[in-house]
Amino acid sequence: MNAQDGKEVVIELYNRGYILGIISNVITTDEIPEWLEEDGLARYFKSVVLSSVFGRRKPHPSIYLEAARRAGVKPANCAYVGDNFSRDVEGTRKAGVGMVIILPDLNEKVDPIPDECKPDLIIHSLTELFGIFPRMTDQTS
Repeated sequence: MNAQDGKEVVIELYNRGYILGIISNVITTDEIPEWLEEDGLARYFKSVVLSSVFGRRKPHPSIYLEAARRAGVKPANCAYVGDNFSRDVEGTRKAGVGMVIILPDLNEKVDPIPDECKPDLIIHSLTELFGIFPRMTDQTS
């Protein structure tokens, strides 16, 4: 994945009507916010939860629940896209997240994937999210 694909996907999903968030196990408090500002992406994320600020790290379910709360979305209505089978699937399942998608880190060898680490979907490019998340329709019409 290249950074431009990531930026394109973020903007398009936002434009399709999805509420976006970030959950990160970073050890700093400024790395993610600075990166979002520098890349012009901060306005697209309603919920940014950093373990260094929140006090819990993935896979603890509370970090996923906090991200959903900040986004104003029930966990069952959330989809989570991560890159680590062992860290990203267990906690999302315990938090009741509706869909778990993994874009595997090519350097992480997990074969076979244990049942407790199996996501709903495995993708190989962020642009695959366009086929998974169509444009939201106006529910009031």
